[in-house]
Amino acid sequence: MKKRGLVLIIGILGFGLMVGAQGRNANRFVEKKAPATQQKAQCSALDLNLTDAQRVKVEEFYKKREALREEKFANFKNVQQTNREDRQNSRKQFRDEMAKFRAEGDVELEKIIGKDNMTLLQQKRSETQKANRENKGRRMDKKNWKKSDL
Repeated sequence: MKKRGLVLIIGILGFGLMVGAQGRNANRFVEKKAPATQQKAQCSALDLNLTDAQRVKVEEFYKKREALREEKFANFKNVQQTNREDRQNSRKQFRDEMAKFRAEGDVELEKIIGKDNMTLLQQKRSETQKANRENKGRRMDKKNWKKSDL
């Protein structure tokens, strides 16, 4: 009888810890993701020396684009779950749709910030992408890291 009670208590405690850990991770993801558009707008405003009016327009632009992107991604996830046999085609279609979405966004952003600032922004983007690719390679190759690299 004592063994059953002890096993029951341990099981309940373990289950409670698992559920609690999952809830914390989900909330942490939402909290980190929320200010991304505002942060992106502020960084681009500082890097490009935008006027106050342009800053406001850029922030509104990023908020609007983020909402549209989230909607498109939710639709994609829904299609992925409902149409399991045609996943590869829907991925390709989604990639093409998002490339078009980004190109349209760049044209709209260029109207707000001007051609010169847009070329600067594209240079910044390419530098960031290059750095991210290099860092990803380092993360993938953790086994070969040296202490001096850290």
